[in-house]
Amino acid sequence: MKKHKSTRRATTGTRKTTGRTRNVTAALATLSEVAASLNVRPTQVRRLVARGELPCVHVGRYLRIPTSAVRRLLATTTPLPVRAVKNPGQGVQT
Repeated sequence: MKKHKSTRRATTGTRKTTGRTRNVTAALATLSEVAASLNVRPTQVRRLVARGELPCVHVGRYLRIPTSAVRRLLATTTPLPVRAVKNPGQGVQT
């Protein structure tokens, strides 16, 4: 029995738009990628998504975060001041 070729072409993650090709998947990042770039754990990224502070896109059962949303979050968030830490192992000198 002869197999029929599918008329659908496989997608490669690129979309042709007005004469130029752009990578569609590069605009989305995984939770782990966002967590690594923010230097936090993935659960903290999930909390930001749950609170509505970071928009997400559901791709099947996975969450993807637009990289533009991460840049926007970093631009609008004020950094916390760095606390002074005593040298570990050294007691108070009198």
